[in-house]
Amino acid sequence: MRVLQFLAILLTLASIQCLSVDMLNKIKTWRGECIDETGNDRDFVVKALTEHKYPDEAKFKDFILCMTKKFGVVDDQGNLHPEVFKKVLLSEGQSDAAADDLVKKCAVVKGSAEDSAFSMFVCHQNSAPKELQI
Repeated sequence: MRVLQFLAILLTLASIQCLSVDMLNKIKTWRGECIDETGNDRDFVVKALTEHKYPDEAKFKDFILCMTKKFGVVDDQGNLHPEVFKKVLLSEGQSDAAADDLVKKCAVVKGSAEDSAFSMFVCHQNSAPKELQI
């Protein structure tokens, strides 16, 4: 049943976000890798993402940092790369102006790399149109 729900989510993302099948496959792979690398429970992460309730907990922040690194939005030193974040937003179908606004609003350095990545992710999810939320 969970596999069917996950596939439904992927298909919805593909149709709504205009993400390529290749990109969706990368995201799926990265998600699995980041869950494993950070020691998170798969069901916990999937539930947080599907319910849009992002726990302010170290392990979940580690997962988000891992994912932002996979996208290239954050580097191994924990530096944010707003220009890469903008490319990701444009690939989701955001307009140039909307992407610029989200970069200004969301790509803000907070204490640690984990906090910065988490804050950027939550800001993006809370600011993006509903159809572009993951």
